[in-house]
Amino acid sequence: MARYAIPIILVVWLCAYLYYSNHQPAYIIPETSPDASSMHAPKPIIALTPSLTETLWALDIEHSDYKLVATSPFTNDARADSLIRLQSAGSLEQIVALKPALVLLHPADSRLKEQLEAMHIPTLSHAMDTIEDIESAIINIGKQINKRTQAHELLEQIHSDLKANAIHYRKTETHPGILIIVDRLDARMLQFYTAQSPAYLADLVRGCGYEVIQASQNPWARVSAEQLIELNPTSILFLAHDSDDAQQIASEMRKLYPTLHAVAHDKLFVYDDSDLSVPGPDIAHSQSKLCAWLHKNDT
Repeated sequence: MARYAIPIILVVWLCAYLYYSNHQPAYIIPETSPDASSMHAPKPIIALTPSLTETLWALDIEHSDYKLVATSPFTNDARADSLIRLQSAGSLEQIVALKPALVLLHPADSRLKEQLEAMHIPTLSHAMDTIEDIESAIINIGKQINKRTQAHELLEQIHSDLKANAIHYRKTETHPGILIIVDRLDARMLQFYTAQSPAYLADLVRGCGYEVIQASQNPWARVSAEQLIELNPTSILFLAHDSDDAQQIASEMRKLYPTLHAVAHDKLFVYDDSDLSVPGPDIAHSQSKLCAWLHKNDT
């Protein structure tokens, strides 16, 4: 019997092989790899300014191949509450730890841009100083996140809204000589930061029917107390951080500069809507609110 044991085993094995090779099991375990589940995961993206963050939202970043994971500490939108807050300076290690597929930043952060690109982390830098800057950022970011159609539609809407605002407020009397003060640069209010053409703020105010005073050839410029007195603007639009700040600005300006034409003739307009200081896709809406407020108070 022993001599037949091995042949019998071989026959049984052969029969089993032929049976199972021709009958697939009812359940097949799918072939997977460690990276299969992450192939379709959204790619992390970081925006280091409020304006760039707002641009991503306007381009419907939520429905794209990217996921916004971090933004600036100065982004006030409620949608940013769940995001990580990163300072532009000193945040290299935090950014690298997030393994972003793209980092959006301001051109002033050139050192950070160089460091990230040296580590093969893609970057895209855009300023938002002028309306042309804003338009360029929308187009380039839209192209980068595969939202070209949305970018062009968004630009068309912005152009339409700005044109409608300009047409509406051209019907009113043009108000000459308004100086735009973006902020004070010291507690004693002896240095100011101003906006003039081609800064986006100047274009928005001009669209409200006002002529903007050019304090400098630069779009954003410092103005001393002496220069302010020499300019002696007919009107002043002073941007405040909030309502309490607005009251303090108005009080200090009346105390320190009572002889300025704008102050003496009650043409000091202190505006406390922070949306205006965030250049981006919502500029037409910000302009609408500003124009309505200015014309209501400038009576």
